[in-house]
Amino acid sequence: MNKAELIELVKENLSGGDAPAEIRGKYHPKIIEKYLEMAYDDLVATIYQESEPSGNFAALDTFGKAYKVILKKDEDRGELYVELDISVVPLPNNKGITLVCPYRDQTSAFDYVDNNSSHVFRKLHNQVMRPVGTYYAELPRIYIANVDPTLIGKDIMVKAIPPFNGLKSTDDVFVPAGKNTMLFNLVYELMVRKNQTPKDDYDNNNSKQI
Repeated sequence: MNKAELIELVKENLSGGDAPAEIRGKYHPKIIEKYLEMAYDDLVATIYQESEPSGNFAALDTFGKAYKVILKKDEDRGELYVELDISVVPLPNNKGITLVCPYRDQTSAFDYVDNNSSHVFRKLHNQVMRPVGTYYAELPRIYIANVDPTLIGKDIMVKAIPPFNGLKSTDDVFVPAGKNTMLFNLVYELMVRKNQTPKDDYDNNNSKQI
């Protein structure tokens, strides 16, 4: 389902069913969207934490979207980079970025390195014998090294996890199997935890975050 459909589904669940009586029909759709945003981003963080012990973060791929960006060169720094026009969910070790590679060759994905250890990585035996493209993040830029300079000006694919508020209403929202109930429960929990409705903040055009 897309973002607009998911918001409508949550709205319907909050209007009846198992929704607590104190929140049924009480909230403006824009407020529901704000709570859903917080719950969705918390769900992504929860799945990261569940994946961390095994080191297998494949479950995060469900939330990722592919973006086409152009590889450029920063002449001042002498480094290659791409620039994202979206924000990325802030997960540890930049796991909000799930893949960086040539646009038509995902099998040649670049390796992530911490931006403070790239100089050490370049000196490793494997990098000397068979260099592999690497990247590190200084968002909104992603700096790329050890790639063919002929890629400058060419398309690069970046798969990243945008926060809920970074999705368009027509963008598909994929929730892993078995996590739908968790998402709805997170919304309920956030709403019930509030001592008062944030409706006034919305109606008064107040920019205060909920």
